Amino acid sequence: MNAMEAFLGLLLLAYLGSILMGGRAIVGYGLPSGSEYLLLGVVTGPAVLGVFDRETLILFDPILQVGLGWLAMITGVRWGVIGGSRHGRAGILLSSFGLAVFACALVSGAVFLVSGWVTPFDFRERLLLAGAAGAVGTETTRIAVRWVFERHGATGPLSRLIAALSDSDELPALLLVAFLFVLSPAPSAAWQLPPLAWLAVTLLLGVVLGLICVALIGDQLHRGEALSFLLGATLLGTGVCVQLGLAGITALFVFGITLSGTSRHRTQLRVLLQKSEAPVMLPVLLLAGAHIDLDGAPSTLWIVAAALAARLLAKWASGLFLLAVPAARPAGPLLGLGLLSSGVVTICIGVALLLRIRGTIGGLALTLAAATALFGEALGPLFLKRALGRAGELRSPSSGKRTSLLPTAPVVEGHS
Repeated sequence: MNAMEAFLGLLLLAYLGSILMGGRAIVGYGLPSGSEYLLLGVVTGPAVLGVFDRETLILFDPILQVGLGWLAMITGVRWGVIGGSRHGRAGILLSSFGLAVFACALVSGAVFLVSGWVTPFDFRERLLLAGAAGAVGTETTRIAVRWVFERHGATGPLSRLIAALSDSDELPALLLVAFLFVLSPAPSAAWQLPPLAWLAVTLLLGVVLGLICVALIGDQLHRGEALSFLLGATLLGTGVCVQLGLAGITALFVFGITLSGTSRHRTQLRVLLQKSEAPVMLPVLLLAGAHIDLDGAPSTLWIVAAALAARLLAKWASGLFLLAVPAARPAGPLLGLGLLSSGVVTICIGVALLLRIRGTIGGLALTLAAATALFGEALGPLFLKRALGRAGELRSPSSGKRTSLLPTAPVVEGHS
């Protein structure tokens, strides 16, 4: 397949994704976090059918970088938000951050130990791999949680708690990614700064882009103008980060948080950006799957097994911590396994690490991200449904109107 045919195929996939996964269609189509498109990418990639060869994939790297940035920006705009407003209690955000850090540390430690036994990596390479494993082993995706809630009509205090946690746990992983980027060899730059200074530059870039967009949008939200400003900021931020060797997904995530935290149109922007998520997400998942190399060394299996076992243990232990909350106690000790699902943020982190680090470690990062997503896809929704059922918060979809945890405020169109 030549580059033009591949590009047209991705456009068609984006169009179909906007139809099949748009609005409330999430309850009727596909797997909870869209992992079937990741598997489709594996099948069509160089590892299996070769529909996408490696030369064509390299040509799509700039588009993939922008797609990662756009999805990170959408994640930032919705970070810590349910139903159009931020969580009123800082305790939810602190708990989510703490549980995410715990999972990240456990997965990183397991991979660091196992890699010392099964790989020839030196100490620095093992640290880099362990950090990458921790970053992709942290998230609980909101998409799978929403899928269970809407398909089974879940509502109640435990449902709200789980939704809040799944909407707030991306921050530690994306901060870790930014740190891993500045520890890797960077492209030549006019300024020579220490790693922590480059980390601050990454975060500051996102804040500046967010404030500029808020100022440009102004008092009246015009849909066309707002999308143009956001797209321009995403392109600019992605380009600057690629040139400087910084984590574009972290900068754009901070951009989204800044936009949501400072704009008076935050609710309308969330609704507007929600419509663009599926058309971007599905091609990104397809290209991510095509980048996965199935010819890894036998040591890859040991590393993947260690990461998945550590994530399983971490999420189980997180469920035990949550039993301290009265609303969670009826769910039982296996509640944490309902948080195993991971999705597009995990895959985006794996792809970003592959594009930045390349080589064996980058390939392992993407492989771990894909394995984590598929593993969570198989177990997470089942255990989440079980926990909500024990808590008495499930109802038949036909019994009444389903609960939606997404903002539904209308978008102010204005003049484009």
